[in-house]
Amino acid sequence: MSKNVNFTANQLKFIDWLAQTKYDRKPTTQALLAQELGVRPETLSRWRQIPELTEAVTKRARDLLGDDLPEIYGALRREAAQGSFQHIKLSLELSGEYVERQQVQNINIDVTELNDDELERIANGEEPLSVVGAKSQS
Repeated sequence: MSKNVNFTANQLKFIDWLAQTKYDRKPTTQALLAQELGVRPETLSRWRQIPELTEAVTKRARDLLGDDLPEIYGALRREAAQGSFQHIKLSLELSGEYVERQQVQNINIDVTELNDDELERIANGEEPLSVVGAKSQS
């Protein structure tokens, strides 16, 4: 867990700027932002190396995503309603209505017929159970 950090007003503006997509950033470049904040571009580069600042950017980006969730869900719903398989599947997964099935094969093995080396290979995943099952069935 990171320590509690008090960011300066300029650092908070930089965090907000970094949390935006590159298409939404105003000003459009880090150099222009440095000029607007009255700091050197190297200062912003140095700030980017602060782990707590990086964590704050990630948290802010998540917050922004959360703000957009109604629109995101709405777009997903519209695409699914228009018949997009990928959007339908994702909608059903998110709602818990769809769980991908996995086929499980039952293998009955009499482990009393296996020696220690065979059991160890099975435990280490070195020998598939189907091979061992074939040995014990014979």
